[in-house]
Amino acid sequence: RHSVDLELGGFFACLDEDGDIYDRRKFMWLNGRQIYMYATIAETYTSDELFSLSNSKLSRDKLLKDAEVAANFMYAHGVREEDGKV
Repeated sequence: RHSVDLELGGFFACLDEDGDIYDRRKFMWLNGRQIYMYATIAETYTSDELFSLSNSKLSRDKLLKDAEVAANFMYAHGVREEDGKV
């Protein structure tokens, strides 16, 4: 919940023990990993299971939306248009 950048997309990697961001850089490896994990969790659990496991704070749709926004961030900022390389 704390690492998602709701304004620009992607995920912040550097959070302290309270969940506060101490470095606003976004690392592509972490964004890729979180996209993978969010999608895997969304495909593994039903909506009811996620809701129950997260104490009513998480939904499958939210996981997939955050993963999609992060994937768009990675594509926009981590891929060279001229040759498609990262």
